This record gives sequence, structure tokens and C-alpha cells, in this order.
Amino acid sequence: MKNKFKINFFLIALMGLSMFFTSCVKGDFDVPPTIIPSFTVPAGDTLLTIAQLKAMHTNTASLDSIKNNYWIQGIVIGNDESGNIYKALYIQDSTGGILLSLNSKTLYTTYKVGQQIYVKLKNLVFGYPYNSVGQLGAIYGTSTGQLAEAAIPNHLFKNGLPGTLPTPKIISGATDLTTGDIYTLVRLDSVAFADAGQPYSTSTASTNHNLTLKDGSSIIVRTSNYANFKDSLMPAGRGNVIAILGWYGAYQLTIRNLDDVYGFTSSK
Repeated sequence: MKNKFKINFFLIALMGLSMFFTSCVKGDFDVPPTIIPSFTVPAGDTLLTIAQLKAMHTNTASLDSIKNNYWIQGIVIGNDESGNIYKALYIQDSTGGILLSLNSKTLYTTYKVGQQIYVKLKNLVFGYPYNSVGQLGAIYGTSTGQLAEAAIPNHLFKNGLPGTLPTPKIISGATDLTTGDIYTLVRLDSVAFADAGQPYSTSTASTNHNLTLKDGSSIIVRTSNYANFKDSLMPAGRGNVIAILGWYGAYQLTIRNLDDVYGFTSSK
């Protein structure tokens, strides 16, 4: 009986300690408050629009290192979450869009779609690499390359929490496409994939497919073989596509994820 009493007493004491520590843990690990990032351009520095920045660098053969205390701001409209965008962010303000070339494979964990960011331009490079249009990054040989990962927090600053995206411009046909819309969100209604039923990309290389627009003209949809939706099949019929408009010797579209392809039906 004596040993049994000791065992029961030990169990009761152990249960009491367990309840005590449980209550302590509950108090110590409450969900922390949400920290909302905030940023304002330093006094004396100059905030440019994206269009103003581009207007300062129109020589496509030039590689311009920015020396002034300039900034731009924009909303993140595309990141690397799906794998179809590689080491880059696309941002857009009310005047246009631009590509930021950044040496990181996990940008989406910090810079969500819808996040407003401010970009410190001093010591960045504005150039025209790979038969493309103006981009921001770092010097890479004689072209614009990726900003080193360690330097990214010194140039990109978040303001607020991710919010509403810019309204995509509606594209009905080839005449609606303009160079001023490159690197911005566009929406193409009543379009059809020429290769419907085929995967968006092969497993070995990025793949181009033609998208037939409402007016009968076509535009390239380019998908990386690293996109997490590369094996998905392009839908048949007609529907809608939201994408980032780009340029590589011709206009082309980058789909961010399969949510950008919707409303397809053969009845259209």
C-alpha cells in the first residue's frame, strides 16, 4: 500500500506540473502582432516614375550606372513563385513597368505579388540586355546582369502589406500592343491557344506557343521548363489570359500561374 501511495502521489504531482507548464507555454507563445513595413523616400532624394526613369535612358547601346539619389516605387506584379519567372521581379506603377534582375531564387518569400516596394537606384545599372528592353540590375560584362543577393535588401524596401494589383490593360488585337506597356499586366479576352491540348513547355527547354487574339493576330506565350505548371495542358476553345507583356525581338507573354488562364469554353 505504501508503494502504491507513492506511485499515485507521483502521478498526481506529474499531472500538476504538466498543467502548469502547459499554461506557461500557452502564455509564452501567443501569436505575435503583425508587423507592417513602412518606408518613405529620404529627404533630399528624388522619387521618379518608371516612365521618367526610362526616359533618362533611351540609348539601347548604353549601359548606364545610376549615380544620383533617385528612387522608383511600384507594385510587384510578378515574382518567381511558380518558376516561370527566373531571378527577377516585375514591378508596375501608374506610368509603366520594369524588370528588376536579382540573383535570388526565392524572391517570392519576401516580395509577394501585390507588395509595394521602393527601389533605391543609386549604383544600379540600367541597360538593354539580350535583344530586350530596359532593365535594372548590376553590371555583367558589357550588359545588365543580376544584382547580388546580399545587396538586394540595400536597394528594395517594402511599404505596407500586399494589396490590390494594377488593373490589366485589355488587349483585343495587335494594334493594342505598345512598347509603353512592356513589363506591365495585360488581359487578353476571347483568345485561343494554337496548340491546345499540348503541355505549356517541354521538360528540356523553354517553349513558345502562339496565342490567337480576338482580331485574328497572334502573340507568343513563352513558358519556362522550370515552371511548376509546365506539364499542364493548354485549354481548348476560347477564354481569357492575364500575363506580363514582354519583348524579345517581338512581343511575348509570360503567364505567372494557371490562375492567369481562365474562362475557356468551346462555346465561345
